[in-house]
Amino acid sequence: MQYSSFGLLSLILTMIINHDIIFKRRNNALFGSKYYHWFIITVIAYYVSDILWGLLYQYKLATLTYIDTIFYFILMAISILLWTLFIFEYLGKKNIFTKIITIGVWIFTFYQVVSLIVNYFVPFSFFYNEQEEYIALDSRYITYGFIFLFFSITSMYALLNATATKGKQKTHYITIGVSGLSIMIATIFQLFYPLLPFYAIGCLLATCLVHVFITEEVKKDQNIQINSANLKAYTDSLTGVKSSYAYSEKKEECDRLIQDGKLDKLAVVMFDLNDLKYINDTEGHDAGDNYLKASAKLICNVFKHSPVYRIGGDEFITFLSNDDYDNRLELMKIFENQINENIKNHNHIIVASGMSKYNPKTDNVIKKVVIRADRLMYERKAELTRLKNNE
Repeated sequence: MQYSSFGLLSLILTMIINHDIIFKRRNNALFGSKYYHWFIITVIAYYVSDILWGLLYQYKLATLTYIDTIFYFILMAISILLWTLFIFEYLGKKNIFTKIITIGVWIFTFYQVVSLIVNYFVPFSFFYNEQEEYIALDSRYITYGFIFLFFSITSMYALLNATATKGKQKTHYITIGVSGLSIMIATIFQLFYPLLPFYAIGCLLATCLVHVFITEEVKKDQNIQINSANLKAYTDSLTGVKSSYAYSEKKEECDRLIQDGKLDKLAVVMFDLNDLKYINDTEGHDAGDNYLKASAKLICNVFKHSPVYRIGGDEFITFLSNDDYDNRLELMKIFENQINENIKNHNHIIVASGMSKYNPKTDNVIKKVVIRADRLMYERKAELTRLKNNE
């Protein structure tokens, strides 16, 4: 029972820390490695076999124990094959050396299967005596010798490649090498103590090392890249305000709140820059870009506590809630007065604006509020054109 208990613990821990790999979740750092995926699956199957072996051996069920022992050695051989293929894949090495080792490990796996079949007729690897005790024979030592050899070669090869790298890649290569060495050392103990689960210990330690020093680190790097990409997607690169993509999500959020009856105080302000095309045509696009940035800054300075979105070439929008909603009339007055002053002072920053508030009785989608604000903005735009022409 004690033997099986460790196998059960190894099984549970391996499934917990490698659940992303087992179920091929795409956010996992090693999702793309089919060899590591199948190595984990094989190791789990090995744990199951190891657990069953401990129980069957304890209750002296010789026939079932013999069958389970066959699976035990086959799964061990497959795990070595997959680990070797994974290492060469991860290192990205394809040369004469890796080809020779790969062929060698395939031959070993085939030999292991054939020898276990022959062992049934002529025991030379293991057998169970009349007292139903496990007896190890010469071929078993040959098997463990090859296991030791392949793990030694692949581990040293990974560590050798680590000397030619630096940074995180160096850490990853060292982790691969040390992980293989941990299984290799466990193999030595398994050789001399066949009734103790040392190979399971080595596999558990190896998968834990890979998880901590490779999978988790790569996940962090991926998250940084994703967050950076999201920031770019949600931010307008020119003005620094939120993007049209972020605006689309904001509308969807508002519509969900409306459907759930949870949207309370909200007002929308639409903005449109006057004469942007004229500035682009007469002064150049650099001047137009400066106009856009200055206008966005003016909007943000007045509506400091509200998200501002650039939703078109010369159009912006903001959603007022909380204090900005309560002070919306005052804020609109401040903004419009500033634009009026700009016209008087012949400042080219002239931005039309229109505000509309959400009415829960009539507005079943936020688009209705935006349409009203847009209409009022165009009325203001015409007014600003008249003011400018009178100056």
